[in-house]
Amino acid sequence: MASGAGTTDAAVGQSRRGRSNAPGEAIGAPKRGSSSESVVARMHSSARRLILPGIAVLAVCGAAGYFTGRMPEPWENTALPFAALVLIVLLGVIPFLRWLGRVYTLTTRRIVLRRGLVIRSRQEVLLTRGYDVTLRRGPLQAISGSGDIIVDTGGEDPVVLKDVPAAVQVQAALADLMELSTHVVGTKRQQQIQATRRPFDP
Repeated sequence: MASGAGTTDAAVGQSRRGRSNAPGEAIGAPKRGSSSESVVARMHSSARRLILPGIAVLAVCGAAGYFTGRMPEPWENTALPFAALVLIVLLGVIPFLRWLGRVYTLTTRRIVLRRGLVIRSRQEVLLTRGYDVTLRRGPLQAISGSGDIIVDTGGEDPVVLKDVPAAVQVQAALADLMELSTHVVGTKRQQQIQATRRPFDP
């Protein structure tokens, strides 16, 4: 799932018809009665976050190339490439790794939030409880089609999917998935009650 200027690494899983959604298509939820869990969408935050780090890396490379051999002291010319490398790592590589390490996965049963590449954290939210889903977006997010999806779990801190691409489609898909999940759970409970009910029970 992706919106034109929104993401570069949004990988959409299998839809209810068993095929992958093309970029820009709405997320498909599985049919009612499906018992197996399947991935609906997997995404990162909007790639707009990488614009400034990319500009910073280009600026550092340009400045290093211009000043190489022009510094007044020999040691400064020697140290310049190392200083440029440190700046590239701090301004470009680390922000990219932070963006890459934050992954949001929507399945037919839950929301999975994963953060980090070295020290990883994982958070899961079951969809069967039917949480409130709110979309919050600023002017730049509205232009790029991204936004913050806030899932109110009833606790102190809501779960926030920060700056996800195609935010409107994600919000609609989450609402549909929660509705389907609660419907499936209710149907299973009714079936269990019917199976244990005696013939003379009302």
